[in-house]
Amino acid sequence: MTKISKANRKFFLKWLPFNFCDRNCERCFEMRDDCWIYQDEVEFKMECLFENKDPHDPKVIFERIGKSLAETMAMLQRDVEKMGIEITEEDGEAYSKEEARKNKLIEADPLYQGARKISESLRNFLSDFSISLSPDEMIISDSLERELKEIGFYAHLIILKAERALHSRLDDTDEMLKFSRPDHMVSGTLSYCSLLTVENSLENMREILRSRQDIWVMKINGILKEISYLKKIYIKTFQGIEKFRGKIIFNGKLK
Repeated sequence: MTKISKANRKFFLKWLPFNFCDRNCERCFEMRDDCWIYQDEVEFKMECLFENKDPHDPKVIFERIGKSLAETMAMLQRDVEKMGIEITEEDGEAYSKEEARKNKLIEADPLYQGARKISESLRNFLSDFSISLSPDEMIISDSLERELKEIGFYAHLIILKAERALHSRLDDTDEMLKFSRPDHMVSGTLSYCSLLTVENSLENMREILRSRQDIWVMKINGILKEISYLKKIYIKTFQGIEKFRGKIIFNGKLK
């Protein structure tokens, strides 16, 4: 990874970094102090502290998401009324049918199927591995813990960003495609880089476990084989994805 260039820093600040990054704010020392997404997260944690709430509690998180969605919907409603646009029941039905059509196309896409499969494999792997640890092994080595955290953070981004990329590829207009960072390429690259990060962590885990845990080495080899196949699908689906890695912020830097 390389330091963010002056030109890219200017671009990210103009368009808001959250569209082009993996949200790993804890590592983003170069950009986070200028990013309102990070500042909003700090404010949320401070509010939780004053209200004696756990910012990692799913209930607290969903309450925050619900409040944000309500505010967004109210804003959209005001904009629609201001522009004199009337949305009828027929409009809603047509929209639902179109979304259902798009969802079928996406669910049939090899990239979506592969990303979903690998995400499930990783979720099962992490769950089974944690259950397998005996009380004496619960305190695992720092190096192994680091790789597990890395996999845990990036595993969900694989399917999340892949699905967004495929949706964007269907929805992007000609004007959007002319943009230097069209959303389908940004999201696809974030998903791809997440996959590569998980691959690297699995390879590191395999080396750590090789001398003592044959069964887990075999399981890791199986997932790595899936990843190797999926990487080819990414490269085929998003032409030039390797070169595009310099246009996103990943792990706090340009990838």
